Amino acid sequence: MLLGLKSKQQQSPLWNRYLYLTNVSWKDNREDSMTLAAYKEKMRELPLVSLFCSCILPQPKENPSEKKAGVVDLNLCIIRDMEVIELNKRASGQAFEVILKPPSFDGGPELRATTPPRREPSLEEIQKKLDAAQERRKCQEAELLKHLAEKREHEREVAQKAVEEQNNFIRLAKEKLEHRMELNKEKRQAHLAAMLERLQEKDKHCVEIVCCVVTWVTATKQHGEVPAPCPSVLTLSSERLVTTNANGNIHTRSLSPWTWSSTTKEHRIPSTIWEAECSVSYCSEPSRPGGARNNAVPIHQNLLVLHRRQGENCYVASYQMVSVGCTCVRPEVVMSV
Repeated sequence: MLLGLKSKQQQSPLWNRYLYLTNVSWKDNREDSMTLAAYKEKMRELPLVSLFCSCILPQPKENPSEKKAGVVDLNLCIIRDMEVIELNKRASGQAFEVILKPPSFDGGPELRATTPPRREPSLEEIQKKLDAAQERRKCQEAELLKHLAEKREHEREVAQKAVEEQNNFIRLAKEKLEHRMELNKEKRQAHLAAMLERLQEKDKHCVEIVCCVVTWVTATKQHGEVPAPCPSVLTLSSERLVTTNANGNIHTRSLSPWTWSSTTKEHRIPSTIWEAECSVSYCSEPSRPGGARNNAVPIHQNLLVLHRRQGENCYVASYQMVSVGCTCVRPEVVMSV
């Protein structure tokens, strides 16, 4: 059984000494059938043979060629400051416990904790330190004030820029709105001017037609048949309808009589206009005379009338609503709950 010892030098921070840590390893030589320790153990079991062999046979010497580097036989050497205790045997081999002895301080230098004496500062040094601290404090305050001033200046610039952007936006929006209003106003004025121009052209065309008609009618009355002087003319019939009976009905379904009344005005064609006035307020149906009472209402019709302009031979055409008869209508019945 061979043990391998490896020593490591380490400096202890407590005692300023060097400790030697030794790792012990064992190696079982499987090449030899029996080691020296096993052989001795076997011989001790036989007292007579062991005694006889110990007297006759000398101690066997170890072959130096079989030694390896870092391997020490514990039975042949003595290691100081180390105690080896054999533990319980195992089937795979043997185990050992290595106990190192504590270091001894005999003969070592005595350690004394000595500190250099502290020198008392002078008044000048204290004053210099106070002045330096005051300068540092002033520098820090100046830097802080400078930082605050820069921050306030930045905030002021940001606020001013925001106000300028808002003012620019308001100005641009106002300009766009004014431009749009001007465009709408111009379009509206142009549209109104175009409408007025079209109306004036229509009025002028109507006046020209009426003047042409009046001139043609006058020339026809004086000189007989005269061709129309303009492409569009208004033909006025010289015949006048004469009502043989002043009282009558507009059709057979109506039993509401009426009377005629006339109005005459100068500078108007026709100068005399006849209108119908209902004689009664109520009437009855022809199928049931004297039956249900109906309302008598006038019948209106649009009549084209020409009015002469003052001091001119031109006329302006317009429609006038006149009553041409009366009829019966059923009254509306309102149901009350």
